[in-house]
Amino acid sequence: MAKVRNRIPLKLLVVGGHPADAFDNAGGTCLHHTRLGDTVSALVLTNGARVHDVVISDGMRRKKQIPQGKKLEKLLEIRSKVKKEEVREACAIMGIRDVRFLTYDDSIFLVREKIIRDIACVIREIRPNIIITHYPYDNGGLADQHALTGQSVLHASWVANSVDSEYPNPPHRVAQIFFMGFPSHVVRDNALLREFSAHCQVYVDVSDVIHLKVEALGKMKSQQYNGRYTLKRSEAVEGSAGLGVGVPYAEPFIVAYSDIYQTLPVSEFLLKKSQEQEKDWFGRVGFLVSKDGNLGRYQRVLNTKHRRFKKE
Repeated sequence: MAKVRNRIPLKLLVVGGHPADAFDNAGGTCLHHTRLGDTVSALVLTNGARVHDVVISDGMRRKKQIPQGKKLEKLLEIRSKVKKEEVREACAIMGIRDVRFLTYDDSIFLVREKIIRDIACVIREIRPNIIITHYPYDNGGLADQHALTGQSVLHASWVANSVDSEYPNPPHRVAQIFFMGFPSHVVRDNALLREFSAHCQVYVDVSDVIHLKVEALGKMKSQQYNGRYTLKRSEAVEGSAGLGVGVPYAEPFIVAYSDIYQTLPVSEFLLKKSQEQEKDWFGRVGFLVSKDGNLGRYQRVLNTKHRRFKKE
């Protein structure tokens, strides 16, 4: 993706509740931004070892008794370090070089003053124009660590715009917050998701980088994301979102604040889509990363077929 002339570089901050959340629902979008010259930082709130880990949260289910005290603490520390390294490698693939960890315990995660102030401190330091985080009403905002992360970030964005005697950085106001659209767009398998799911106003076409996102997800071996699951997940999440808006793969977002324009906005994509033939639509959305490898390869094959068709 070429850089756009006369474009002011943006700063983005992605805040995830668990290690993989730093890139899994918005990684393609982040990569687009970094390729344009923007700066993207990631902040991970919890160590994620208790919730998503092949050794602890999964492996210990089969044990009659789990280790206690310092033995368990040591194991959690080891697995947390493993996850950090996986996240750094995955984020690097998605163009995110600045990855930070608050390492809160993910056993019981609640909206607390300490967490809010820690996030606000990072916001004042990085001074992002855009924050990407979880939707505050995932699962009704109840007992859901993703939702509680989104709520904490909202509080922190307001706190960051105030002075704090314990932190030297001046106040900072974020221009816009985008909430990750998963699971609101794709999954509504319980009463809370059906009641509180939101309309995703923005979709980012990530078809050109979906193969890299699959590679990044595969780095999370501690969560057993490697193997066929990464392809299945991409088809079910980004593939479903993309099909809904007419592209192979997309990342959905819920916009926090109403935007202001001089005229009514309509994208070039929608204008072109409104005039295209159905065969072009089917050709565009037909790309399968699990079969075709990457979008460029698929498009070359598709163009070859079109040229043969015209000759015939």
